[in-house]
Amino acid sequence: METAYGNLSQAAYEAIRAELARGEKILWVGQPDGGIRLTCMDIFLTPLYLLSAVGLYAQIILSTATTPVGSVVSGIPITLFLTYVLFGRYIISSVERKHTYYGVTNQRIIIVTKRLRKHIRSIMLPEVPADITLKQIEENKGTIMFEEPPFGIGTSVEWPGLRPYVPSFYRIEGAQAVYDTIKQAQLEANYGRGGVTGENTRAL
Repeated sequence: METAYGNLSQAAYEAIRAELARGEKILWVGQPDGGIRLTCMDIFLTPLYLLSAVGLYAQIILSTATTPVGSVVSGIPITLFLTYVLFGRYIISSVERKHTYYGVTNQRIIIVTKRLRKHIRSIMLPEVPADITLKQIEENKGTIMFEEPPFGIGTSVEWPGLRPYVPSFYRIEGAQAVYDTIKQAQLEANYGRGGVTGENTRAL
């Protein structure tokens, strides 16, 4: 779907449009990058998790014949956790990102996630910190964080399978252009000049 807001999916546009208040205008909509994604933390920790999982699985199999059933059953929660860490969280993250939609309007930032239940988070532009963080990941992709991560953990927003600690636009296309759009919208909202319509917002 080609619009004044760029090349975007019908689902993303409809998800954000459904949340608009009277007089609110869309400046940009988008979605996080899809598919299975590995972070630097994953590259470092996954081999350790894998070794732990293999050792635990082997121990459970070898001890099944000689260990009481209760002892074997007690290892199931740890096994499930390691399975989640190794595989499950990437699948959950991919599914959640597929159903997550981002929007910038002349009044606020909107994040909509539709899975079992719809989760909506919005921040009015005057409440968005002036020093929002743009983390460039690739040449035309990046993550925009609207608050400082707790304890200064910059990677907390990228932990697969978990909801981000801070509101963010995670791994979006055209991150620099979206960042500029947000800063301009902030300026106009703070100075009370009203919103910019989609027609005079550059396509992303």
